[in-house]
Amino acid sequence: MDTEGRIWRRARGVLPLAAPVVFGALAEVEERTMALEARAFSAPGRQTLLRVPADRPVHRAIRWAAVLALVAIVVLRATGRLG
Repeated sequence: MDTEGRIWRRARGVLPLAAPVVFGALAEVEERTMALEARAFSAPGRQTLLRVPADRPVHRAIRWAAVLALVAIVVLRATGRLG
């Protein structure tokens, strides 16, 4: 790449480097578009990536037990009673 001289000469030197980058980006966008189409992102209806699972009382109790166990472990480690 020629970095010396007038601005026009420098711009001419950058063009051969910039053109493949731009064309590569456009090709990547086209590939991603086709991948999203294949996964039915243009399907009618509410578009979402996740299905919200049912929040059953058992699951809620397990989550709270895990949080309480984590807090207990942190407290026991901080006080020196857990190794």
